[in-house]
Amino acid sequence: MTPFDDENEFDEKPGFDKSIILMIVVAVLAVALVGFVVWAILGGGSSPSDEGGQKPNTDPIQVNIDKDKDHNPSGGQTEKDPEENKPDPGSTQPGPGTDPNQGGDIVIPGDGTGPKTDPDPGQQPGENPGEQPGENPGENPGENPGENPGENPGENPGENPGENPGENPGENPGENPGENPGENPGENPGEELPPEEPDTRPFSVLTGLRVDEENTMTRPYAVILNNIEASAPQTGISQADVVYEMLVEGGITRFVGIYNTLDGTQSLGSIRSARPYLVDVAEMYDAIIVTAGSSDAGYIQMKTKGLTYLDGVNGPEEDEIFYRDPGRRSNAGNVNALMLDTAAAKQYLLDHEARMSHEYAMNYGITFRDEPLAGSKKAANVQVRFAASGKTTSFLYNETTGTYAASQFGSAMVDEATGDSVSFKNIVILYVDVNRIKDDEEGRLTITTTGRGNGYYISDGTSVAISWKRTAGENFELTTTDGTPIAFGRGTTYFGLISSNGAVTRN
Repeated sequence: MTPFDDENEFDEKPGFDKSIILMIVVAVLAVALVGFVVWAILGGGSSPSDEGGQKPNTDPIQVNIDKDKDHNPSGGQTEKDPEENKPDPGSTQPGPGTDPNQGGDIVIPGDGTGPKTDPDPGQQPGENPGEQPGENPGENPGENPGENPGENPGENPGENPGENPGENPGENPGENPGENPGENPGENPGEELPPEEPDTRPFSVLTGLRVDEENTMTRPYAVILNNIEASAPQTGISQADVVYEMLVEGGITRFVGIYNTLDGTQSLGSIRSARPYLVDVAEMYDAIIVTAGSSDAGYIQMKTKGLTYLDGVNGPEEDEIFYRDPGRRSNAGNVNALMLDTAAAKQYLLDHEARMSHEYAMNYGITFRDEPLAGSKKAANVQVRFAASGKTTSFLYNETTGTYAASQFGSAMVDEATGDSVSFKNIVILYVDVNRIKDDEEGRLTITTTGRGNGYYISDGTSVAISWKRTAGENFELTTTDGTPIAFGRGTTYFGLISSNGAVTRN
């Protein structure tokens, strides 16, 4: 009920003057009218933030991210953009203390007079940070605290101790020894690193390379490997330290691989039978022989000299350490499929208390060098023909590796187990006497590996003519033609023992 609904209410109060009430009402109406006129003259469409005589707000405004990030000026809720949290390509992310996910406020810099609070940022399209590019911290790079290093503590190196190199020991190269190249010996290229521990292991007497101490006195293995085209590629041949290639009957050749250790191999093969001159090679190294049978003369030699051998054809260990590879059997027949299980072979020898070490230190008469060979003739491409019409093995020098890659039967020699190329640091070609055994129905050969002869030593893309001599049970002594001992390059070595009517091409 208003004061004018029932004037009798005031009649009941003695001494109350009605004219006073009327004057008050008139005065109130007059003041209201004057206020309205003034308001209209001053531009009555101003926003609430203009009251009190202030200019339209051009100062920084404070925007609450929680309220406005999903606000739609049409009155509904917008669907959240999956890209909304990605940084604008032309701006940086807000600094520390302004994480939108924490419900905090970010300050949009203006003229530097300090932030003003917008009481209702969601009602005016011109003041909605989602609509006005000039006031939206995500759109206006000039007012975005992620862009203004002078007012955003997360980006200003002078105010944020986490970013200021002068105040943050974790970022200041002058104070953080973990980041300062001048104090951290592991990062400073100007300071020498502590030298690596030198490799003090002993040298192998087979390759001149470092080996573990336990392998310096171990007896090597002399594995007789098949080398007909149908049996290629051999398994495990790239792991041999020294490889000998020698003729056998029928114009084909056979390998003897000398292995300081069988570690690193699972199987070797295919394995073929021994001949006396192949046994000679094994005897030079005091080696354990691995064979698939032998000629009668070979068996006599191994037995009378008490040599250690593992026989995959006539030995008691045949079924324990040898097996026939099914793929090789189907491709090349049963005789070319015999393989050695290396782990089983080592265990078999230990179980039967075979002698596993040399009785005295051996150097096999080999010395090594570290400088390149000063040869007299270029030898980057080498071809070795074993007899007048016999098998040929070729070698191509690789300047990058300093080794010779072998090839035969028209293709590169590879190891079936690893796919690795079969390469050698040293190549030694020796001319030897090769003769057919009289009345031998199989056409077997005798090869004389004692006495004296000539040959070539090839390494580092060059070659020298050499002389050789050997007494029974010893290794070959190799010298240049003037008597200077041959020093081998450090690495694996190939020996090719060829007939006197064989040939070597070097260019």
